[in-house]
Amino acid sequence: MKKIPIGITAGEVSGIGPEVVLKSLVAKKLLRRCQPIIIGPLEVLRTTAETLGMEVSLEEYASGRSLFPGDYLPVIDAGAIKAADLNFGEATKLTGKSALEAIIAGAQLAQAGVVRGLVTAPVSKKAINESGRPFRGHTEFLAALTGSGRFAMMFVSPRLKITLVTTHLPLKEVAGNITSKMISEKLRLTIKALKLYFGIKRPRIGVCALNPHAGEQGLLGEEEKKIIIPVITRLRREGHSVEGPFPADTIFSETNLKRFDAFLAMYHDQGLIPLKMGGVGRSVNVTLGLPFVRTSPDFGCAFEIAGKGMADATGMTEAINLAIDMCRKKGIGEQGTGNRKQETGNRKRGTDL
Repeated sequence: MKKIPIGITAGEVSGIGPEVVLKSLVAKKLLRRCQPIIIGPLEVLRTTAETLGMEVSLEEYASGRSLFPGDYLPVIDAGAIKAADLNFGEATKLTGKSALEAIIAGAQLAQAGVVRGLVTAPVSKKAINESGRPFRGHTEFLAALTGSGRFAMMFVSPRLKITLVTTHLPLKEVAGNITSKMISEKLRLTIKALKLYFGIKRPRIGVCALNPHAGEQGLLGEEEKKIIIPVITRLRREGHSVEGPFPADTIFSETNLKRFDAFLAMYHDQGLIPLKMGGVGRSVNVTLGLPFVRTSPDFGCAFEIAGKGMADATGMTEAINLAIDMCRKKGIGEQGTGNRKQETGNRKRGTDL
């Protein structure tokens, strides 16, 4: 079986990003499935490995040299920061700029076809914004960077798949951003993703209400009656298995976990609380709608344990494994993609995933 080229950003280098990336990649089992390219500041990555006592060879990829020799991990040296400027646990404008440069470089590699999927380590939104670039999160940034007008944030765990209608918004702005277009878009992206990446021929999706008790027939809000229900009705008429809206305090019952293949949540915490009840680090963030596969672990920078060798790399390993699986399902292999022309055509027609 051919290995899938996967780009992996180092994330916020003063956090646990480099540690979990390196810990994941020294595992031989993972390296049998993919051909990784780390994207980040090479000097800092080497310093991190030395600090943690990790025996790993990191070398910058150079033109004409084998990218995947097996005896070292190739690094695309991105992010203008030196080891002398790094203090574990202290994110700065410089570390934020470095993290952003790695994301941009990773997206460019994916769009050029050098890698088939991109896995991103956690970053500090505050540090990136302080570096002078507006940044709400990987999802929104990568969508804008690639010109992906329709995109969605999905989380995948062993028991749950949840897509969000709104993502990184203050709670007071959520209701104003719940529109028929947004709900329809996220549902369609979810349905296509479940078919393409997870092999579910007829996906069943449960939709969360926005208001308590699903609006109580308009007494506690009219978004369900005026916005959410009409969209569900329309998709059901098209033959899709979509149900709801269900009150958010009852939709994630054991019965519904077996009944539905995925859920649509109206806002960030509505979807993430039940997801993380199963344990932080056990779910994977997936961006739908990009021209390439992108995943990320569900944890943050964990500054309090950075540089101490205490970080659990399980979530990063799961994110890399899911990216590999999604690339295989989509038919993207080592020698390039026979589907790239088809994907480009689909995006032009507005049917992208």
